[in-house]
Amino acid sequence: MLECLCVHGAGDVVTNQNLLNFILTRIHLRWLAFVCAIFPGRNALAQWSAEDSSFYQQSLHTLDAVYRSRVRNNLRIYSGNEYSQYGLQAKGHPYFQADSLSPGDIFYDGTLYHAVSMRYDLVYDNIILNDYSGSYPIRMVAQKVGWFQLYGHRFVPFRPDSTESAGKAPGFFDLLYEDSISHAYVKRQKKLQMPLDPNDNIPAYREYDTYYLTVRNSIYTLGTVRELLNIYRDQKDALKKFAKGNNINLRDISDETLTRMLVYYSSLKK
Repeated sequence: MLECLCVHGAGDVVTNQNLLNFILTRIHLRWLAFVCAIFPGRNALAQWSAEDSSFYQQSLHTLDAVYRSRVRNNLRIYSGNEYSQYGLQAKGHPYFQADSLSPGDIFYDGTLYHAVSMRYDLVYDNIILNDYSGSYPIRMVAQKVGWFQLYGHRFVPFRPDSTESAGKAPGFFDLLYEDSISHAYVKRQKKLQMPLDPNDNIPAYREYDTYYLTVRNSIYTLGTVRELLNIYRDQKDALKKFAKGNNINLRDISDETLTRMLVYYSSLKK
């Protein structure tokens, strides 16, 4: 019952703590009215004020413990499968940014969860978190993820249907930039590779970033800034001048350079 009250609709969520505070506030008001009816007068109210905080906090802790013990198994966020961790010795790690659980937000199965400890496996494109007891890691169901945010990056899913372009493979994409004209994404992946040195037999994880640009209904893969200029031919000279003035290499591309170019292009269209 309590879990159902947490969701009012897509994106409209009341946190567990807010729900508990609401319930206990109602308990508090009714209890206060009861005390006033039995012990009228200023002395009784003074006594209640002194004991109020302790009573409220104890009730909060009790109700919170009951809530968590009864519904934590049923929270939608724990609906994934057990995750098998890597046992192969290798340099680096297969995860985004760090080989550790970090707090992030995730919209999962119709519910928004804040400050969830998780990590993102770039090899298998999986979001990993521990089960409610912290005993073992679980892999979240990708089809239930609306979006997630980790280390300040917002990842959104792309699941093409029969009418969409095959320019992008399905999976999670880091949304770099968006406006009414363009959306820029990065597909971040890691692969396990053997070193070129024949004396080194320990493989290493290497990250590969592929940049995509969507302009209305068209999808482009970007390997250089120069390719971006060819897409925006209407402002090619202005963009080229901007790149030169800001020491942006046209033969390369990065999160920062792509974002700066798109922000400038958007300013030219206003």
